[in-house]
Amino acid sequence: MSLFGKSWTLFKILGFPVKVNPTWFLLFFLIVFSLSSPGGLFSAWLEQDDVSASTLWLLGVIGALGLFSSLLIHELAHSIVARRTGMPVGGITLFIFGGVSEMEAEPPTASAEFFMAVVGPLSSLALSAFFLSTWALLRFVLESPPTVYYLFFYLAIVNFLLAAFNSLPAFPLDGGRILRSFLWGISENLYSATRIASFVGSAFGMLMMIIGVFSLFYGGGIGGIWLIFLGFFLRQAAISSAQNVKMQQTLGGETVGRFMTAPPVCVSQDISIDQFVHDFVLPYHFSIFPVINDEGKLAGIIHSLRPGEINRDRWPHTLVKDIMESGLSGNKISPDTSATEALSQLSKEQGQRLVVVENGYPVGIISLRDLMDFIQLKSNLKTS
Repeated sequence: MSLFGKSWTLFKILGFPVKVNPTWFLLFFLIVFSLSSPGGLFSAWLEQDDVSASTLWLLGVIGALGLFSSLLIHELAHSIVARRTGMPVGGITLFIFGGVSEMEAEPPTASAEFFMAVVGPLSSLALSAFFLSTWALLRFVLESPPTVYYLFFYLAIVNFLLAAFNSLPAFPLDGGRILRSFLWGISENLYSATRIASFVGSAFGMLMMIIGVFSLFYGGGIGGIWLIFLGFFLRQAAISSAQNVKMQQTLGGETVGRFMTAPPVCVSQDISIDQFVHDFVLPYHFSIFPVINDEGKLAGIIHSLRPGEINRDRWPHTLVKDIMESGLSGNKISPDTSATEALSQLSKEQGQRLVVVENGYPVGIISLRDLMDFIQLKSNLKTS
C-alpha cells in the first residue's frame, strides 16, 4: 500500500491488523453520495415513499459501512486461508479501490494459491445470498418498511457484483490468481505462470481504461472516470506483481550476508547530537545509523533526520541514546536470512536500510539499493 502512503491501524481481528488508508475516506464519501444524493440509488428506490433527506443520508452511511464490512469479510477469508497454508499476512488495508490482504510472500504451492483465491468470491456470494434472503424475509414475511429492506437488497447486489468483478481472470484479482494457480500447476513454473496471468490482468486494465474514456465521451460522468482509475490501478498492480515475482526468483537461494555492506558505520550511544551530526550525518549522509553501547552491541538505531526534531540549542547537551529508537524488530535482520525475505522487509521500511546483526553485534548494513543493483546486474547479464 506504499503507493498511497501511510495507513493507520484501526484494530485487530483474529490477529490481523485492519488498517485504513486516507484514500478510503474519498471512496466512502463517493459511495454515500451515490446512494443518497438526489438521483442516487436509495433516492430513486424510495422516491414514492416520502422519505426525508436526513433518512436518505443515514441510509447511505449505513450502506457504505455495510459495503466495507463486506469487503473486510472478503479479505479476512483470504487472510485466514493464506495463514493456514503458510503465507505470512501483514494485515488488511481498506483504501480507495476497496480492500486488500497484504500477503508478504508468494504462495508455497499452486493449490494453496487456488484455495486462497477462490475463498474470496465464495465469501462474497455467501454474503449476497444471506442479504438477499434477509431482504425477502423483511419484505414479504415481516413486511418491514422499504427503508429497511432496500438496505439489505443493496448489500445483496453489491456483494454479488464484488464476487463477479473479483472473479475476472485479471491478475492480481482473485480470478487472475485462480488462473495463475492453474498455469502454475501445469507448467510448474511460478514466474512463467505469473507472467501470463499478469499480461491478462494488464490487458483487462487497459480495456477498462478504454471503456472509461468512451464512457466519458458518451456522458458516463463519474462512472467513466472511475473505470479509468480502476483500470490504471489494475494494470499497474499486474505489472508490479510480475516484477516482484521475477525479483524473488532472481534472489532465490541468496542470503543477506551476500549483499550487506560490512563493517557498518556505528555511532556510540554516549556522543552528543551535535557530534553525531558533524561526524556522521554530514560526512556519510546515510538514512540510518546503528547505535552501539559500551560493549559494542547494538543498542538501537538513529535516523539522520532525527536531530532536526530537537531544538538546535539542545544539540550539545543531548545524547544519541536520548533520541535513538531502541525497538528494533523492524530494523534489524540476521546475515543468514534469505534475501527474498529481506526484500519484503526493506520494501516496507521507510529508510530502506536494515542493520545486519549477529550475536547482538552489528556486522553490516543492507539496503534496498544493494538488492536492486544485483537484480539489475543479473538481468543484464542474462540478456546480453
